[in-house]
Amino acid sequence: MILIFIFDLLSLSLFNYLAHNFLTLRYNHNIKYIIFILTYFSICLQNINGINSNKALFVLIIYTFYIFIQYTGRLLTHCFVLIPFFTFQIFSEILVGFILSNVFNFSIPSNILTYSHLLGLIISFIMLCVFTVSYIKISKYIKFNNLPKYSWLIFIVPVITILLMIAEDQHLHVFKDYPRQYRIIIILCIVSYLLTIVIFIMIINTHKVETDLKIEKYKSEALDQKFSLMSQHYLYNFNFLHDLIHSYSDIYRLLNNKDLECAKIELNALMDKTYKEFNSIYSNSIVLNYLLNMRLNSFKSNHIECITTIEDEKINIIDFNTQFYFFNYIFDISEKQIQFIEKDEYKIIAIKSKMIANNLIIQCIIPYVNLNLEEFKNNLYSILSQYHCIIDISKEQKFKIKLIINFNKT
Repeated sequence: MILIFIFDLLSLSLFNYLAHNFLTLRYNHNIKYIIFILTYFSICLQNINGINSNKALFVLIIYTFYIFIQYTGRLLTHCFVLIPFFTFQIFSEILVGFILSNVFNFSIPSNILTYSHLLGLIISFIMLCVFTVSYIKISKYIKFNNLPKYSWLIFIVPVITILLMIAEDQHLHVFKDYPRQYRIIIILCIVSYLLTIVIFIMIINTHKVETDLKIEKYKSEALDQKFSLMSQHYLYNFNFLHDLIHSYSDIYRLLNNKDLECAKIELNALMDKTYKEFNSIYSNSIVLNYLLNMRLNSFKSNHIECITTIEDEKINIIDFNTQFYFFNYIFDISEKQIQFIEKDEYKIIAIKSKMIANNLIIQCIIPYVNLNLEEFKNNLYSILSQYHCIIDISKEQKFKIKLIINFNKT
């Protein structure tokens, strides 16, 4: 009798060890010890005369209450502790019956006080330890926290197996009435169930690893792009300051020569150039600033002037991703249209936003030659699909169209 109590304590301790590797203790004081002791005595009361189907089911219920009371965590993670452990326990006892009757040629023990029953308990617990420790080792390489919600489906077969096995009056009698080949088939089926769970989880985690690698690749590309942008911005600023110094030198020389008219012309030209340069890289939209800086060289080499007037930061009611796709699409279309324009005076992109009657209004004036306006409008609606807005496009002067987008509150 004492041996049964000892193995009950060892089994519960092993279950507690498994749960500790997956979940977080709910209590940090003496309460956790009280819960453990009460659970242990509950199991002892059920197993005092040996295991049968009703008692095995009741032990499963006790384990279930114990793990949910003692530990916190996701429901799915609780399942990854409870169901595998009880499957290991049932499988160990069934396998012991097979070993005792086929390897050692012992009769299936019906008396809990026999040596064969004691040997069965020892072998069963050793197997349970091996299965549990192996499961924990495997779990070190498999993260259960990132599994999808439908992962509970993999427990259907193991749970059915558990219910079928505990339906037997004595676990050690499971193979008694089966021919030897069927016993082996049943064992292989149970092993296949366990392997299916492991393979299923590994496949999901492999997919996650691939996704993480793609994310890292995107991060690396973004970092390279950021470095390229910084280098480009540095070079652009260097050239701008270099030209600025030359302009100051020219103005200083003209002033020394008392050529005030020419100095005034040079100063006005410098002011106009500085204003255009500043306006081409700065706005109240972080996204727009990024895109403008990214296209500095392209705009400069194609003699494109970009004028932005973002009156306040209310434009950020549009999320950054949508802003990025929207403004990037506007710039892409503009650059393609500018390829068909020769005169620099028509190579202007103007973007303005303001609030009117609590509605955000974005106005864009962009180059136009042969743009399919219907397709252009549909693409804009697609980009802004998550927002309720009205898009109006009208032809302005030669080589220009005006785009007005009204973002309604409703």
